[in-house]
Amino acid sequence: MNDLRYLINFNSEEIETEYHDVIIIGSGIAGVYTALEIPEEFDVAIVTKETIDISNSVLAQGGIAVSLDKEDSPELHFKDTIVAGAGLCDEESVWVLVKEAASNIECICKYGVNFDKKGDDLALTREGAHSKNRIIHAGDTTGKEVCDKLIAEVKTRKNVVIKERVFAIDLITENNECKGILVYDEDTSAFKLYLSNFVICATGGFGQIYTNTTNPEVATGDGISLAYRAGAELMDMEFIQFHPTVLYHPENKTFLISEAVRGEGAMLLNNKGQRFMPDYHELRELAPRDIVSRAIFAEMTKTDSTNVYLDISFKDKEYLENRFPNILKTCLSYGIDITKDTIPVSPAEHYCMGGYGRMYSEGLI
Repeated sequence: MNDLRYLINFNSEEIETEYHDVIIIGSGIAGVYTALEIPEEFDVAIVTKETIDISNSVLAQGGIAVSLDKEDSPELHFKDTIVAGAGLCDEESVWVLVKEAASNIECICKYGVNFDKKGDDLALTREGAHSKNRIIHAGDTTGKEVCDKLIAEVKTRKNVVIKERVFAIDLITENNECKGILVYDEDTSAFKLYLSNFVICATGGFGQIYTNTTNPEVATGDGISLAYRAGAELMDMEFIQFHPTVLYHPENKTFLISEAVRGEGAMLLNNKGQRFMPDYHELRELAPRDIVSRAIFAEMTKTDSTNVYLDISFKDKEYLENRFPNILKTCLSYGIDITKDTIPVSPAEHYCMGGYGRMYSEGLI
């Protein structure tokens, strides 16, 4: 095809072609979980430009919000989410989120995901903008635990093939219908066509366009771009969430210091050692992320500094070793002992809240 819409010219009659019932672009939690939920009579291909274990999902630390406590409810979760979204949330989507959360958590637990427990129940902690303890977690590597178990499960599925180091270049469309994708196979150095009646984009965000981001190198926005070229309407792209507390160290400005640390009582201090969040919001360190990020920027400006500090050192050492083992280990590698020292932090790009709106091409999900 010689179409200005496509990034490269190709001849569909000469290029190597294969067919799958469903093609999923992206191998984070969204992509892999979708593959597991598709009936096994369908042939599914997961296309990922790196190996399947590299994604933004793997880096998630804090946990997953779900209203499980007897004093909590989906209605309260909905209310908190709307407040945190400053009235800009799509309420229909929020209702789906809060009402289906429990059943989805039950499902991924059946796949072997081991969340921390308190007795026989899932342990619950709190993060910013939540009025109740509703964050379930697996230490401070929740994303990795979920990804590891879902990937292990999907590898057992005979109907799922995983295409690693295969870069999705463009969605192929004809008469406003999505027919598949054009890819580049890095291992064979060849362009190929994967045809399908259903193509699911689960490609993540574009954090790498920012100087400081928590996102891995694969988060470059190419998935959003190929959907746009195929006729997708994008929406809310300006809604970029900055995480307030990312390690600020000469050798690492991308490592996330989970919001769960503040959920367990950590305080933010400016370079004069003064706690400042009570001056900005009644929820203090657990205000919504955008408010905490702006407060930190304001303090950095006031004090002419590059960062602020997070202090959790008043907690018992054994507790911190058990609750935040990865954060403790990583900080120690940079000479910071969180059981004794404050942690230098500053905001960094974290999450793309917008993305796909309506899809004009039939067959594109």
